[in-house]
Amino acid sequence: MRSYLFYIFAIVTLGSLSSCESVDDESKQPQESGIKHNFGKVVEIEVKENNVTIIATMPRMTVDGHENPKAKIKLGYEAHMGDMVEEEQFQREYGVRDSLVVFKLYKLAPMTEYAARIYIEDERYDYSAASEDFTFGTAKRAPKCEFDYDLNIEPRGLFATITLDNMSYTADGEPHPLRSIELAYRRHGYNNEERVKVEYDAEDIVDGRLVMELPAQGNDYLAYSTMYQYSIRVLPEQSLIPEEPLYGDVVMMGDFTTSNAEIEVDFSTPLLSLEIFDELDGVENVGDSRITAKVDKVDIYYDGVASEDYNPEYRRYDEAVKLCYRQKGGEEWTHRDIAESVEDGFETRFIVDNPEPDSIYEVGVVVYAGSDRSVGYYSDIAEINVRPSSVNQ
Repeated sequence: MRSYLFYIFAIVTLGSLSSCESVDDESKQPQESGIKHNFGKVVEIEVKENNVTIIATMPRMTVDGHENPKAKIKLGYEAHMGDMVEEEQFQREYGVRDSLVVFKLYKLAPMTEYAARIYIEDERYDYSAASEDFTFGTAKRAPKCEFDYDLNIEPRGLFATITLDNMSYTADGEPHPLRSIELAYRRHGYNNEERVKVEYDAEDIVDGRLVMELPAQGNDYLAYSTMYQYSIRVLPEQSLIPEEPLYGDVVMMGDFTTSNAEIEVDFSTPLLSLEIFDELDGVENVGDSRITAKVDKVDIYYDGVASEDYNPEYRRYDEAVKLCYRQKGGEEWTHRDIAESVEDGFETRFIVDNPEPDSIYEVGVVVYAGSDRSVGYYSDIAEINVRPSSVNQ
C-alpha cells in the first residue's frame, strides 16, 4: 500500500514540475507592445480631366501586436497654386479592391497641382498617423463644345466640291473662334494609298462658309465613278494661357461617289484613199476595193482634262478608238480597231468585196471612253465612192 501511494505522489510531482517549466518558457517569448502602423505605397493615380482615382496599399494598424480592424482611414489633400496653399480637405469614403484602398475625388480644380496623404487613426487610443505626401495634377478643364453646320457634297467625274455652311462653334454656349479646318480623302478601300491632306485657315472661312474644291491643289484629279472616303477635322482656337480650358476638336467622316466624267472628243475628219485590185493574191479580175482611212487627230477629254494629263490608273476602262463604216443608206455600222501611229495619227484599212459601181460608203471614227460603254462619240462622216464607174470604162 505504501509503495502504491509513493508512485502516485511521484507522478503528481513530475507533472507539476513539467507545467512550471512550460509557463516559464512562454514568459521568455518577446511580446509586441504599443500601437504601430504600416502604409505601404501608392500603386496608381488616374487623372481624367478634373476627376482623380488614387489606389494604394491598404494601411494597417496593430495594437500590442494584434490587428486593429476598427482603425479608420481617410485621404487628406489640398491644392497648391504657386506660393498659395488651400485648406486641407478630406475624403473619408473609399472602396476596397483585394488588399488595396481606392479613393475617388471629383470636380477638382482644373490645371492644378495637389499634395495628398493617407491617414490611419483610432480615437479610442487618441492615435493618428499620416503617410508621406504624394502629388498629382489635374488636366485642363474641357468645356462643353458644340459645332453646328450644314454639309453639302457635289461629286462630279474628276472633281468634287465640299461645302461647309452656317458653321457655329460654341464653348459652354458662347461663340468661340476657329483656328483651321483640315480635310483628308482617298479612294475607298485603298488602305495603302496615302490620304490627300489639305488645311484651310480661318481666313478661308467667309461668313461661316468654307468651300473645298477637290482635287486639292497640286494633287491628282479624282477617279470617275469611284467611291471616296473623307474626314474633316475642325480645330478651334486655343489659348496660350495654361489655366485656360482646352477646346475640343470636331471630326466628321463620310464618303461620296464621283459620277462618270463628261467625255468630249476633238476629231479630225477621216482622210480616205482608194485602191482597186484587178488581181489579188494571184486571182485576176477580183474587183475588190481597199480603203485607207487616216485620222490626224483624236483628242479625248475627261471633264475638260486632256487624256494624257489624266492619271491612267484612274480610268476604269481603257479608251477604245475604232473605225466605223457602212454603205450609204445602211443602218448598221461595221467597226474595226484603228491603230495609232506616233507620227501620223491613226490609220487603218478595210476591203469592200467587189462592190457595185458608184457605191458610196460612209466612214467615221468612234471613241468609247469613261464608265458608260454604251455611249460612243463619233467624228464627222467622210464619204468615198468605192467603185467609180469611170474606172470600169
